[in-house]
Amino acid sequence: RLLYHWVYPSFRYPSELVYEYLGDKVTLYFEFLDVYIRNLAILAPFSVGAFVYSMFTLVRLGTVDNAAVPVYIFLAVVWAVVLKKQWTQRNNEVKFMWNLQYFQDLEQSRESYVTSSMARLKRGIHAPGTNNFIELKPAECPT
Repeated sequence: RLLYHWVYPSFRYPSELVYEYLGDKVTLYFEFLDVYIRNLAILAPFSVGAFVYSMFTLVRLGTVDNAAVPVYIFLAVVWAVVLKKQWTQRNNEVKFMWNLQYFQDLEQSRESYVTSSMARLKRGIHAPGTNNFIELKPAECPT
């Protein structure tokens, strides 16, 4: 059933089937993608319009500086705020619908991974682009 709904998609993906087959983490990821892509479709025409106008002024006037850039930046910031609000609302709806209110509390902490990573970091780091290992020493504090 899940394959059928994804091969012949509608306006919403089958979140209940994704939750049933793949679990809560994957479903939350796809829920976020759904909200993000829907909101991106709202910003896209403004992005194309600002780009076309910028290219027009570049060809015509030889500069990219124009009135569309600040307007587009303002719209992009408003879009980001709206996206955050809509995602928070959808995330809360999904967590309530599938009884995941305490989702973060149920995740197990990987103490062994955190501890081993911190121990490696305390010993030293590898220099980027080389095989050199730089040993980290505690900084000497002036007295």
